[in-house]
Amino acid sequence: MSRQIIENIFRYNRIQDSLETKGIAIRGRAKATYSNMKFDGYGRLQDGRVSYAQRYEISGNTFSVKEVIKSAGFKWDAGDKVWHSAEYNDTIGAKILRFLAK
Repeated sequence: MSRQIIENIFRYNRIQDSLETKGIAIRGRAKATYSNMKFDGYGRLQDGRVSYAQRYEISGNTFSVKEVIKSAGFKWDAGDKVWHSAEYNDTIGAKILRFLAK
């Protein structure tokens, strides 16, 4: 691995650790969506479609930083009680930490 990749990994891990000490977690997750499911008379799947989408989530004690999270394009999911986005920019963690340091 190149030195730049290794430095980015360490920087990302430091940010993640710092956020976790403040009660905030950022994670990526694949979410499956099922559609057009058809079963035979025995309950066996005959046809259907499964699609997966990568989703990034921010959860935990986020109330004080919700404006920072919104400005990064994350949306609130009331059902799962997480902020989510299809895209992730690794600077969001650093922005949250800077805001909390004020």
